[in-house]
Amino acid sequence: MLKWGQGLIGPDDLDSQLLIWGIRQHIDREDITAPEFVLRFNFRGIPKGSHTPRHWWMLIRRDEIEVCLKDPGQNLDVMIEADLGAFTKVWTGYSRLEKALAQGLVTFRGTDSAIAQMHRMLRLTDETVWRNLGTLALVPERPPSSRS
Repeated sequence: MLKWGQGLIGPDDLDSQLLIWGIRQHIDREDITAPEFVLRFNFRGIPKGSHTPRHWWMLIRRDEIEVCLKDPGQNLDVMIEADLGAFTKVWTGYSRLEKALAQGLVTFRGTDSAIAQMHRMLRLTDETVWRNLGTLALVPERPPSSRS
């Protein structure tokens, strides 16, 4: 359940849409080196009867980041397969990525270089995942910064 008083998704909330948009908001466009980078998220562990989508695509470009519910038909760089609860806990800093990977709760499929690029763009490491604590706040999306 969404923590409206705190404005955050909690570590036990299973809302893939809020998680994906939180991830999207945290991608630093300065870290994008490829003209286009495509991620696919396949979530499992979603309660029966839940309306939260299981599959998402993210098309990451320096000038925009698109989130899709259907395959956009672009070449896939990395597939992230994860238990939604485990990935939410990793993203929000309540669990270590290393542990989720070791337990098979999160897997990355792609070339080594593409997975390394994904880690940089998402800043998805145990050393930096703590910066995500509280990033899933319900705030209006801001236009891209005008940094050169």
